[in-house]
Amino acid sequence: MTQQRTGDARTMDSFQVRQDGTFYTHQGFRDILSAHCVIRYLPEAVYVCIEDGSGRLLSIAAVNDVLCRELGYEPLELLGQSGLCIVHPDGHHIVSEICKQGEVSLPVEMPYVHRDGSAVSFEVAANPFTVGDKRFWMFTCRPYGERMGAWRKLMDRSYFDSGTGFPNEHWLHAKLMSLQSQKGAQIAVVAVGLNKFIGLRDSYGDEVMNEAFTNLLMRVQRALPKSYVARVAADEFVVALRTGTIDPTVLNFLTFLVEQPIRVREFNFRLQARFGVAVPDESEDGTKVAFVELLHQSLLALHSAGEASLNSTWYTPSLKRGMEEKHALYFRLMEALDKGQIGVAYQPKVDATGRIVGAEALARWHEPRFPCSPGTFIPIAEELGLIHKLGLRVLGVVCRDLVHNDVLAMANIPISVNCSVRQLDHPDFLRNVQAVLGNYGIPPRRIVFEVTESVFADSGRRLSVLQSLQDSGHRLAIDDFGTGYSSFRYFRDLAPDILKIDQSFVRGIGIDPKCEIIVSSIIDLAHHLGAIVVAEGVETDLHYTWLRERGCDVFQGYRFSRPLSLHDILKWLPVGSTPSK
Repeated sequence: MTQQRTGDARTMDSFQVRQDGTFYTHQGFRDILSAHCVIRYLPEAVYVCIEDGSGRLLSIAAVNDVLCRELGYEPLELLGQSGLCIVHPDGHHIVSEICKQGEVSLPVEMPYVHRDGSAVSFEVAANPFTVGDKRFWMFTCRPYGERMGAWRKLMDRSYFDSGTGFPNEHWLHAKLMSLQSQKGAQIAVVAVGLNKFIGLRDSYGDEVMNEAFTNLLMRVQRALPKSYVARVAADEFVVALRTGTIDPTVLNFLTFLVEQPIRVREFNFRLQARFGVAVPDESEDGTKVAFVELLHQSLLALHSAGEASLNSTWYTPSLKRGMEEKHALYFRLMEALDKGQIGVAYQPKVDATGRIVGAEALARWHEPRFPCSPGTFIPIAEELGLIHKLGLRVLGVVCRDLVHNDVLAMANIPISVNCSVRQLDHPDFLRNVQAVLGNYGIPPRRIVFEVTESVFADSGRRLSVLQSLQDSGHRLAIDDFGTGYSSFRYFRDLAPDILKIDQSFVRGIGIDPKCEIIVSSIIDLAHHLGAIVVAEGVETDLHYTWLRERGCDVFQGYRFSRPLSLHDILKWLPVGSTPSK
């Protein structure tokens, strides 16, 4: 801050300086000190600002020497300047709220800016008073001692994000509740999710990525000074705007802010975002939606955008109903797992002669009153964190059947179980798998783990887990080959034992020449790399004949059998029998 600027109407003669260390402007404000002369005796930092009558501070009208000493300014650098010039930008909204409320019953913490640019926190008491037709605010600032320092640490943990120092969801929740009581207040909320931020954090570490996140939040706060910005998750933040509408221009501006390069130390980052938007509207019962509910709605819309791979989603009541139904299904599924209601169906795999050479275990939910297909409950388990428990349940049922059924045990065929990305990411995955197999004494060669190509994207840890499974004696199958990540890198790093041709390609046989070329190429590639080829979705004689002539090793599909109960698949055993079509 400069003491004198070109065009500044202030002059040295504009100010009066008292010997007691209190400074004031003499342009009509002499009565300030006569009315509040006690400020010169106070040990706290004190300053007085004039208000414009609408809740906005104008210039600083008086200061004492304690304030100048605490913040490192000379009196003439402050007098006549804006009342916000010494307040940290993060505290501007606090001053605004104080002035609008008209009174403050308790001291509040507020950040100020020292002359050297560092932040200084004070416990601030604010009191309004009137002299003539002028309204003033006196701010009394007390530095934090040990008691306030401990309180601040406690409040920081409760209301501020430890990684960035920005407000968290609890703080924003309290702020929105406070704003709700203000007459005429309007709020619209945008929740912002940073794509692939978790992967960057795994690569660069928390310290670097927290610094990047801090830089981004500061950029957003500076660009939208009248908004409230809070970090609500490791890769999510929320912007609450004091407006009743949000249009695409706002999202375009936020996209621009997020995608601008961020440099942290020697690293350059370019982030991308998705958005969930909630704007004020009447609820279904006709009442006005609470501001806090808008926060929840924006986060629901954000998560919906992520599930649908959309750039942005606006909240609608149908989203809430869908989420309620999803969570109701989640609790039912959790109860079903606890009660042992999740069973297994086995779909046979046959060789070119029609002889059974394996089977795939598929989860089934046995509840006649509320039937639910795997296509419904498995995605719910994936999304809401039950897939690890569900996967262990399927593995446990398979191991139990192998041990307790002599025909299945003596058939000596391998059973395939599906393994999702989230299962592999679970920290206890390997230990839990080994525990289940150990409890039943199942040889590793009897269990094949089927994974999709997506497990090879973004995480070297998954490769390590899969390699550990292979080293233990399990075989590894790549399911739905050709539809996912499709990188040949994992042939070099992992060497899968089995490739499963996705049924979408198999269905194109005899219809789409491109599909036939792809299938032939997969078969040749797998054989050159020493892998077995399994075709799934084989439904017709044409599929079977064409694949067999091209050298496919194993076949799975309705051409041979639907998924069967344990009782029914035993009819296919022992190995050596040739079941009928």
